[in-house]
Amino acid sequence: MPKLHLLFSIATLPVVVVACQPTAAKTETSGNGWILTQKSHMSGLGKVYISDKGVKVSLQSGVNITSVSPFRQVCIYSEKTKKMHHLPFEKFRGQFQRVVALVTGASFTEIPLLLEGATKVLGIEAQRYTSTAKYQSYQRATFKGRTISNSAAESAECTVSSAITPLPQIGTFLDRLYGLPKMNGVPLEATFVDLNKNKQIHLVTSSAIKSNVPESDLSTPAGLKEVPTSEDVTVGANDDEAMQLILDGADRKMLHP
Repeated sequence: MPKLHLLFSIATLPVVVVACQPTAAKTETSGNGWILTQKSHMSGLGKVYISDKGVKVSLQSGVNITSVSPFRQVCIYSEKTKKMHHLPFEKFRGQFQRVVALVTGASFTEIPLLLEGATKVLGIEAQRYTSTAKYQSYQRATFKGRTISNSAAESAECTVSSAITPLPQIGTFLDRLYGLPKMNGVPLEATFVDLNKNKQIHLVTSSAIKSNVPESDLSTPAGLKEVPTSEDVTVGANDDEAMQLILDGADRKMLHP
C-alpha cells in the first residue's frame, strides 16, 4: 500500500449529501470553560475544549489540534503515532483552504456573509449569518459557464456564538479548522446548498457543557517526536495503521447524530 499523506482523507473524497436527524442535545452551565461536541464534514467527530488560555480539538481519529495564548502557533499531534507538528497560526488556515478548494472547486472561506440576527443553539445566545444574494447570483452564473463544480456552494448559513469566549483567536482557529468563512464567534452550525440544490450539513454541535478546562488539558503530551509536516502526524508504524487512523475520523456517517 502506498504511503498516505493526508491529515483528513474525507476532504479528498467526493462530496456526499448527508441528513441530520434530531438528537437529544445537551447544554450544562457550570465552570469557567466549555466542552463542545461537534461533527464536521471536514474532520469528523470531535471534542472541543475552550478556556481563557486556549483551545484544543480532539478528533475521533486520535488527532489533536491545539493552540494557546498568545496564539502564535498551532500544534497537531497524535498520541497513537507519538508524533507532533508545530506550525504558525496563520499557516494553519492556509492548509484547510486548499483542502476545501480541492473538493468543491471554490473555497467556503471566501463566501461573503451577512449578519441576519440573533438566535440560540442549545440555549446559547448566538448569531445567524447567511450568504449574500450577490454571491448566490455569481455562483449560478459561474456554474452556467462550467468553470466550477456542481458541488460548489450556491448559498450558506452559519451560526456562531460570541458568548462562549471573549478571545477572537479561538473562533478564528475553529473557522480555519472547519473551512468556514471568518465570523465573530465560535462556530456552532453550518449548512451549504450546492449548485445541485442539495443541502449539506457542514457542522453540527450536539452538546455544549460549561465546565472547568485546566490548562494542562490544552498542553501537548511529553515524549512526542516532531515531524516535518502535519500529514506525517497520521503516519503510524505501518500503512494499515495510518489508514485506520484516517478512516476513524473520516466516516461521513458521523454526520448522522
